[in-house]
Amino acid sequence: LEVELPNGQPLHLFANHFTSKSQGVFSTDPKRERQAKRVAEILDAYDLNNDFVIVAGDLNDTPNRNPLQPL
Repeated sequence: LEVELPNGQPLHLFANHFTSKSQGVFSTDPKRERQAKRVAEILDAYDLNNDFVIVAGDLNDTPNRNPLQPL
């Protein structure tokens, strides 16, 4: 989603819902890692020092676990 801010600069919002760990981390970690890698690829198109970008949603993991390391 792209929203134009009052100053005219765009805000880019990426809403996510990564796969759940309910089937066990060994079977679901690979998919969450693929999802994180894809989000990271999308973010490569932005200048994260100057562009307003939000990655939000349920990533279904804790930040320090391996599947989310691409972010």
